[in-house]
Amino acid sequence: MKQTVGVLMMVSMALSACAPMQATNSNPLVYQNESSVILATVAELCPTLQPIHDDAHFNVESITSTTVVCESDALASAMQRNPVTLTITTIQNGGSVDVDVSEDLGSPTATDFTARDELVQELNARFQSVS
Repeated sequence: MKQTVGVLMMVSMALSACAPMQATNSNPLVYQNESSVILATVAELCPTLQPIHDDAHFNVESITSTTVVCESDALASAMQRNPVTLTITTIQNGGSVDVDVSEDLGSPTATDFTARDELVQELNARFQSVS
């Protein structure tokens, strides 16, 4: 029984090492504005962002009242790479908005979060941050 548990743990760790790397904000982003304005800005910015591993850009895949999902375009598929996905989620708190930006790099070896960092930098430049 102990051997079975040990083998299952090793298999679980091996599988988790193969999973795509996902990054989220280490510090929560909070801006003074409306959630809809933040999300509209994100949708506008997504096509200007560039994934780390090719010359492609992002397309807006979906928009809801709280989330925008952007995914790298077809060039990543043509080069047999998994697309990079940015998921931006907002929560309205009165006059401020909590924003979470997560990035699924599509590869367990990718370590550069430039698209997420670029988006956060643009949001910081456009909106007043709440401390």
